[in-house]
Amino acid sequence: MPQDKALELLLQNLHRIVPFDTASVQRLSAGELKVVACQGFKEPGKVIGLVFPLNAKFPNYNVLTTKAPVAIENVPAVYPHFHDEARVYVSDAIRAWMGFPLLLQDKTLGMITLDRHDTQSYTAHDAEIVAAFASQATVAIESAQRYQELRAYSSSLEQRIEERTLELQDALAIERELKELKALAIATISHEFRTPLSVILSTFHILKEYHDRLTSEQIDSQFKKTTLAIRHMTNLIDNISLIGQGEAGELPFNPSPVNLITFCRELAEETLEYAEKQQQLDFSAKGIKHEVSVDVDLIRRALGNVLSNAANYAPEGSRIHFAVQGRKAHVLFLIRDEGIGIPAEERDYIFDPFYRASNVGSVGGAGLGLQIARQAVERHGGTIAIESNPVAGTTVTIQIPLT
Repeated sequence: MPQDKALELLLQNLHRIVPFDTASVQRLSAGELKVVACQGFKEPGKVIGLVFPLNAKFPNYNVLTTKAPVAIENVPAVYPHFHDEARVYVSDAIRAWMGFPLLLQDKTLGMITLDRHDTQSYTAHDAEIVAAFASQATVAIESAQRYQELRAYSSSLEQRIEERTLELQDALAIERELKELKALAIATISHEFRTPLSVILSTFHILKEYHDRLTSEQIDSQFKKTTLAIRHMTNLIDNISLIGQGEAGELPFNPSPVNLITFCRELAEETLEYAEKQQQLDFSAKGIKHEVSVDVDLIRRALGNVLSNAANYAPEGSRIHFAVQGRKAHVLFLIRDEGIGIPAEERDYIFDPFYRASNVGSVGGAGLGLQIARQAVERHGGTIAIESNPVAGTTVTIQIPLT
């Protein structure tokens, strides 16, 4: 479904639960808000596409700078210039107003606005409901952008096919290989998007049909499912972006001092907290007395992907062992699980993009984590090695030099 239709349907469903006279979804880009969907306006064609610069005179600015919802009983009384903007909106009758930010982790994509022509204020319960719909709007906007990136990635693969055909004598074999890679990439990414989207749509349906019968704990549970699904999609999006930068030789490298022990412990705890299985963390550190200079984003990606693999492929209740050791000229990271291991005949391929071992079963994944980890480690001038067998699990050893 196209983005504009999906967002329009979202506002229609929201109107059945939270009353409003008019509403809009506004996307943030280059310091401006652009209306990409609306509901309730007499002439929606005049509203779609309107652009508003961010200005402290208007409540939109407060929503985006605080990254928090704002509800106002009589918005013209608080923001005297509000109707200067509202007339552009083809409506100067707005009184009660609520704005809700569209957030993807720490990234602000835009906002949802709800308007009433009376001064009946929006409630905290209204905000809870809008939060669920905001998650759906965030996914719709972000997915549309990532779909364009996926199309661009597909075009890039086609270009590689043409280039390799000209360069190598065995053109037909190379073309077939790259076409298979392209098909595998699209199929894998599509599948990995489909699963969390199904979770999000299921959550949306539950909140829509049963919101008045759900307890606060049940609503929180549904929000957590949505959060996990969005986290999974965000991780996949970031991995695709990093792979493209790595292959182009443009992977950013911005080292800065960090308390490595605290960083690694918190990263491991966060990863296991969001894992589907409950496992125990066995963390240890020695030989590190000072802050270490690393690129935090890259090390987070490398260690996070390895820890996530350990959690995904190890059984419920098992232990994840994570040791950080300072040496004279380098730092060692050792991550060991008690999982299914990697077949010996497949270990040469585990760093290939989209490759997944034959014994993973129904465990989801795109086959990108280890390639990202290797790119991040090598960007530090380090190495990554894997030892594995089906009985003792897998041990990943990462070594980066001290600078």
